[in-house]
Amino acid sequence: MIGSRFLPLVVLLVLGGVVLLARLYQVQVTDNEIWTLEAARLVHAGREVPYRRGTIYDRNKRTLARDVDGFGLELVYRTFRQEHPLGQVAHALSLIEGRAVSLEEVHLDLERSCEALVRLTPADWEAFSRGERFYFGGRVVSATADPGGELRDHRGRDLSFYLRNLFEFKKSDWKRLFEKAAGGRMDVSLLDLVADLKGRTGAEQEEFMFKRLTRSLSQLERLARMLEWPQDTEDPAIPIDPLDRIVFELERVRRQVEDATASRLFKEATGFSPGRIDAEVLTYFFDVSWIARRIGWDGRRTEDWAHTARLHWLRSWRDGYALPRLVWSLALDPVRPHGEEALLDLLAVLFGTSQRFVRALDGDVDPWRELERLTIFEDLDRVLATHMPQESRDIARRVLPIQLSELRGLPYATKGLIAKTLGGPDARVLAPQVASTLEANLTPQRLYIRHVNALFELARTVVDDWEEGFQAGLVASLNAALAVASPAKLSDSGELLFAQENIRRALQGADFFLKDFGMRPRRLVPSDPTYDVVYLLTHYEEEFPGFRVREECRRIHVDFEEDDRRPADRILGGVSSISLQAFLRQRDEAQELRALKRRPERTAEQEGELWRLIGEVYLHDEIEGVSGIEAFFNRELAGRNGYVESRGLETVFGKGRDRVSVREAEDGRDVVLTLDVDLQQAAQRTLRNPAPVQADPKYDWEWHAEPVGAITFVSVEGEILAAASEPDEGSLLGENSSGQRLQMTDRTFRKPTFQPPGSVFKPFVAAYALERGLDPTRTVNCTPLEDGRAGYVDLHCWNEQGHGEVDLHAALVGSCNSYFAWLGETFSDADFHEMGKLFGFGQPTGVGDPLPWDREETRRTRLEDAAGFARDAERFVRLRPALRRMGGNGLGVIEATPMQITRAILGLACGELPPLRLAREVGGVEVAPGTSQPFAVGEDVLQRIRKALRGVVCEVGGTARSALGPGVLGLDICAKTGSADYTSPKGEGGSRVVRKHTWVAGWVPAENPVAVFCLFEHDTRATSSHGVVYLAQQFLRQPEVLNWLAGRGVDVSRVEAR
Repeated sequence: MIGSRFLPLVVLLVLGGVVLLARLYQVQVTDNEIWTLEAARLVHAGREVPYRRGTIYDRNKRTLARDVDGFGLELVYRTFRQEHPLGQVAHALSLIEGRAVSLEEVHLDLERSCEALVRLTPADWEAFSRGERFYFGGRVVSATADPGGELRDHRGRDLSFYLRNLFEFKKSDWKRLFEKAAGGRMDVSLLDLVADLKGRTGAEQEEFMFKRLTRSLSQLERLARMLEWPQDTEDPAIPIDPLDRIVFELERVRRQVEDATASRLFKEATGFSPGRIDAEVLTYFFDVSWIARRIGWDGRRTEDWAHTARLHWLRSWRDGYALPRLVWSLALDPVRPHGEEALLDLLAVLFGTSQRFVRALDGDVDPWRELERLTIFEDLDRVLATHMPQESRDIARRVLPIQLSELRGLPYATKGLIAKTLGGPDARVLAPQVASTLEANLTPQRLYIRHVNALFELARTVVDDWEEGFQAGLVASLNAALAVASPAKLSDSGELLFAQENIRRALQGADFFLKDFGMRPRRLVPSDPTYDVVYLLTHYEEEFPGFRVREECRRIHVDFEEDDRRPADRILGGVSSISLQAFLRQRDEAQELRALKRRPERTAEQEGELWRLIGEVYLHDEIEGVSGIEAFFNRELAGRNGYVESRGLETVFGKGRDRVSVREAEDGRDVVLTLDVDLQQAAQRTLRNPAPVQADPKYDWEWHAEPVGAITFVSVEGEILAAASEPDEGSLLGENSSGQRLQMTDRTFRKPTFQPPGSVFKPFVAAYALERGLDPTRTVNCTPLEDGRAGYVDLHCWNEQGHGEVDLHAALVGSCNSYFAWLGETFSDADFHEMGKLFGFGQPTGVGDPLPWDREETRRTRLEDAAGFARDAERFVRLRPALRRMGGNGLGVIEATPMQITRAILGLACGELPPLRLAREVGGVEVAPGTSQPFAVGEDVLQRIRKALRGVVCEVGGTARSALGPGVLGLDICAKTGSADYTSPKGEGGSRVVRKHTWVAGWVPAENPVAVFCLFEHDTRATSSHGVVYLAQQFLRQPEVLNWLAGRGVDVSRVEAR
């Protein structure tokens, strides 16, 4: 009977078991693939693996620039405040007191502050949350009539969170503690309740907690003493004691997080940055108490934030980002006119809407005369609870001078606006200077830093003037609003209330903003942490919550143990973060990459697209070359990022993985340069420490004390062995240093100022003329003119008494200006152009030529290689006789760089004009030399020029004989000197002082040369025979130079090494 009663149930159970087993078989066996895929969909993680940038070597494989692994010390403030006792106590006190109790204030008496907190009772906590009064730390915390407005309930929950963490309780244990307190122990302190729950006495629990506090500060001090803090600050607010210093830095980060959160809340409610308004105007007119309450600030801290926001907007955003971007966009635009009109168009952008600014950065600039809507004024009606009266609207239409209708109709209004802004005598002094800068219609090829600096200073002066009027107009407009606002639209203290909808919208994101800014790692100290610091933070991680060591890969230029610590630093160039424009250009591809990475399964085609995007889309901390070799070879030096991806529940629940997908990172290719570190250092040492020349009374000791110049040394194959410029980063500048002595730039490929080559240009004039039929025996008289000084027509010779009757050979040896003035006079305009082209002037030297593997569409950031030849191309089209006489002497209308002179001299020495090169090898592949330029100069002509240049150092009257003659130097060389007057400022007493550029260029040895050289001195009073020739002697005697020459078979046994 019982069996029959339970039989149906047994049958049902058996059938259910069979069904279950069948289903398990289906899932585990039949549908295994399907469910494995579904499991894979549940967990899906991946990360990019960054590549290492290629290394740059010199010709002997000595490292010049490379990526190095390092570490950075960062702080995640949110973790610190939640888990470190110092952060927990400070933030708990801030919640109770309704102000930002600083970490600095708390750490001075951490135990006492902590004791006050742990003596709180659950009843106290509840009273605080309800807005009632209670006792805390021996004083009364007053009740509030508006607990909701003061966010007491919210603050109470946060207070509970910090107290729970302070006691190191889990959420469940904390809940159990309060349940226990609710059973009649609400007036028992938290300390005693915790002790009871953990089986301790109150005294034991207190001792345990205080030991934890003591250790936390002790460990913090230990870390602080191990860190290398910057010592160059003169700010008296920065403490010296290590513990005080690290707490100061922690508080600085806290303020950054809170300031950023407050600014974001303000912008969410208004649509504009709080820094756009003067701090006093912001806190006087706008009720921002809702921000202060949410973050936990008092009035003083709120004022600090307003001032910080304003300073950040002015210095970082306006003067550090927006204004430079706008000025450079004007200066570099080859199409837009560079007059005052265009400048005012751009400056008006700073006062218009944000959309107007974004359009301007894209090149779409509205005329200033069309500026109607001003930022902030346009938004006040929407932002504030009260409506802006008509008076405020009227004020908004006449805030800036560019809004005035009486000016907008005038065709020359811009000049009046600038003059009005500069005011008084400044207008008379600056306006012409600026006008010449703006109206010169400078192209990028002729853009000098001083022009941009003048533009920027003018722009800032104008903007500062307008900003004053902008803020005054804003005050007037807000005063008009205050006058008509009803009491309901004003705060209790009389500020204008925000529209409630705006506040509500902003506060919805408050928790997210605090979390977002608090989770962002911030660098704590600028220097790299030592190994001991890394060990401490990685092995005792739990004692340093929020602190973390981040692996970093940084680009460095290697320091050498010589005078020139970083050889050819400017030529190597630099790297920087990927530009904002580059990221924006990749916006769509980056979005596609994120979508592909999220897909649980991908087709083969999608997989291929993923790998392509991984290699091409930039990482947020990726770098690129922005100048020099780093930029030119950026395609080769940059690699492709890799990718590691793991999927499946095993990633979470086990050590195995369902599938691991790996694409190895491809490191960048190495670049081997033609430069020789030893020769580069020898050149830099020579420039930086020129040997004194006591025996020459005409030697320029002013230049000696503040040298500015360049040295090039190039093999006859066209490989650049040394290219040094002075000053550079290793130079010591004096208190009276000025002008070009302050400009640390490459001078071998560039012309920072007007740079005529002077007489070093004469051999090229002579060779061209000989090739076209000049009779070398034809003589010219170099005799006194009417003013008593020797010369030809209107061009004086450097030899005031004159050279007498000279032929071509004597004119080259003695550098007679009269002869080459006559010869230049015989040249046509076409002759000057053809001569320049023949010797490579007016053309790049070849260092930036396309590489053998470049495609037609390949675009590279060109190496700096000035190609100018004529000072003014338009004037050079039609030269009057006087300019031809100057041109024949390398003066007035002729310009050149040291590297251009070097290449042209190479042509005279070897009979061909090869392109110069800086790279020998890229990624293990040799960079083949380029094709030499046809050199239509006969061997007989070259021999005549070479003989004359040998005479410059050997014959009596030769301009380089005193310093570079074989009996003095110990080497047989050919050379030519040159001096070019470029300015004549008034000296003491009102007399003119002629300043010169001086040159010497040549090759070594005289027969079968192995190298050519060029030395250049900028701004000296001495001619080349009394200055730069001694510098050349010093350089050619350097041990590194002699070793290199000896290695190429040159006899250096007679040279006295320096």
